[in-house]
Amino acid sequence: EYAFTSPAKSIGSLGAAYGNFGVMVKAYAYIRSLGAEGLKEVSESAVINANYLKEKLKAYYHLPYDRTCMHEVVFSGKWQKAKGVHTLDIAKRLLDYGFHPPHRLFSLSG
Repeated sequence: EYAFTSPAKSIGSLGAAYGNFGVMVKAYAYIRSLGAEGLKEVSESAVINANYLKEKLKAYYHLPYDRTCMHEVVFSGKWQKAKGVHTLDIAKRLLDYGFHPPHRLFSLSG
């Protein structure tokens, strides 16, 4: 059963007037919930996972920077574009399978 409550220790509601404050509160709460060891563990996992994906996908996607990556790997849709497939098409298809697509906001030169 759901009900509206006003907990005594609540910081209250957050709105757009606070800019990115809500995002900062969520990030802070996440970091605090992990603790020092947990934060180290998820950071290490992010690096391992990014490098694993890089190795698995570099035969299928253009990899402009083929080096050890930190928390993310950057691919280019150059090879797919040559076949008429755009990065937006790939992003939408990932959504079809329940995956959050990587951001495609930043263009790679060349």
